[in-house]
This record gives sequence, C-alpha cells and structure tokens, in this order.
Amino acid sequence: PLSTAPPAPAELKLAPRLFPLAGISRESMPLVLPPFDGAVDAEMSSSSWRFLVRLNPDGGVAECVSLVEKVGEVQTSELEAWLHRIEFKAEPGQAYRWIAVGVGFTNQAANGTDAR
Repeated sequence: PLSTAPPAPAELKLAPRLFPLAGISRESMPLVLPPFDGAVDAEMSSSSWRFLVRLNPDGGVAECVSLVEKVGEVQTSELEAWLHRIEFKAEPGQAYRWIAVGVGFTNQAANGTDAR
C-alpha cells in the first residue's frame, strides 16, 4: 500500500485553532478559519489564550476581550484582529450574544491544508 509521508518540519507552521469554553457548543464552532498572518513564537504558542467574544446576529465578531494576563500586547492585538475575521453561525432574530473561546496552536502545512 502507498503511504503518504508527513511533510518535512520546514513545511509546517503553527496556526491558531478555536475551542469552545462557554455560550457555544463544539458543533456551532466555525469549520473554516481565516489564515493567521502574525508570527507565532514559543511564548505565544505556549500561552493559554482565552477570549470573551460578542457576536452580532449575523455571526460576525462585534468585539472581543482577552481574558489572559501577562502576555504581549502585540500578540493579543494580532489574535483579536484574527478573531474579528471569523464568521460564526448566524442567529437571525437574536440579539448580540457573548461567548467565551480558547485559542490554541497546532502544526499546519505551510500551504494551509492538511492540518497535523
């Protein structure tokens, strides 16, 4: 049988992923995430990122607040900018709602496909 070799380490990059904390189920989380353009260093990837996110009825992010203390301001603003580009499931007829999400990092192929 043919086996596909995993990409070489140089072809992988760390990319953010979301996980639900409160106010949203795993099934309601977005399946597609925008690319993250910021640099991910060891401090950023090892931090425990938590955000309080206010969603509008269309599923867009109206605002988000970092719940993590003692992290770099640049890293926080880069993650907040990334969160603002995410589209969650629309809830027409419902007012703005608050959810809490966590952000972790995982290796992903440099071309953005085939997450590892």
